Amino acid sequence: MIAIDLQVLLVTPHDEVAEAVRSCLEAARASYWLQHCADLDEVVALREAGRFDVCFFYAERPDDAIAELRVLTRGSPVVVLTSGGDTRTGLAAIGAGADDFLDLSELSCNSLFRTIRHTVERARVEKTLEGLKDQLLQSQKIEAVGRLASALTHDFKQYVQTIESYCSFLKCRITDSEEVEAIEAVRSAGLKSSQMVEQFLGFVRQQRARPVLLDFNRVLLDNQAILRPLLGRQHRLVYALSEEPQWVRLDRNQAEQVVMNLAVNAIDAMPQGGRVEIRTRRMQLENGCEGFGLPAGSYTVVEVSDDGPGIEPELGDKIFEPLFTTRADQGGTGLGLSTVHALVKGWCGTVAVSSVPGLGTTFKLGIPSAWMRNGNVGAREPGTI
Repeated sequence: MIAIDLQVLLVTPHDEVAEAVRSCLEAARASYWLQHCADLDEVVALREAGRFDVCFFYAERPDDAIAELRVLTRGSPVVVLTSGGDTRTGLAAIGAGADDFLDLSELSCNSLFRTIRHTVERARVEKTLEGLKDQLLQSQKIEAVGRLASALTHDFKQYVQTIESYCSFLKCRITDSEEVEAIEAVRSAGLKSSQMVEQFLGFVRQQRARPVLLDFNRVLLDNQAILRPLLGRQHRLVYALSEEPQWVRLDRNQAEQVVMNLAVNAIDAMPQGGRVEIRTRRMQLENGCEGFGLPAGSYTVVEVSDDGPGIEPELGDKIFEPLFTTRADQGGTGLGLSTVHALVKGWCGTVAVSSVPGLGTTFKLGIPSAWMRNGNVGAREPGTI
């Protein structure tokens, strides 16, 4: 028995051809599902059937209809059946887009399955190559963005220095505490913007991070002054942080960049306003958690939730891809979530997203904890990753 599960479409007006193909499949004791259509009009009625592993097509002039058959079967591989040793028709069909041809005079169990295997494998390889091509194009785009960012960094830093100088000038002449606090927030935002540009360049150039001991709760609280001005009048930023410190060993600039990107993503998801909630807690996994993608150990969990429209299910696998954005017309770059994903993976952590259309989205980070013993903090708890 040939251990292969096949979804086969056969398009031919001749019942004897259909019976010959069916007999070969049955003689090989293959696990298959065969759909026979007399012509393309019957294939149109099958559009909901989806993609087939292989489509066999027998017609007087198959090359005129191969492209249409591919569209109707969502890009399924097509093998043209010829008769009487007509290699000219078979080669013409390949030139018109068919994957292979098989003459009925040579039809047997072996020839049929050899053709099927070659066709299915070729389609798999072509799909893989197409995916690699897309990855290469994305990498080239990222490289171009990196070069542009590198060229702009010098001018950007000069602007930041100007902002810092004016902030220092104003602080010396203003005594009102609230105004001084606002000026300091502007100065801090300018400095952090400069640091984020450096961090982005480091990410593109794959520079080494400088991890230090951090309380992630403190990182979140220190960034309030930067996050709150980003909120519209209809937005609310709520913190639900754990009472105990969340010790981690990370590069601070990276940690702040992740927080900023997730918060901005949540705010942008609710142009009409809404609630952004940031939560932290400690999680101890004894036997690992397959669903969260983490082995056993101690983790800091950071959750950023919004009550926006949510993410459509078909977009769930794309949101972390570089340059993918659903808000290109609103200035979205598609770099925020891809950067979050890359940085958290670099921390040996993980990012999970859950979303219900119409009810909101939650991004959950799992970050390996540092551990405290006798007042000292180490890298990880004994026995954990």
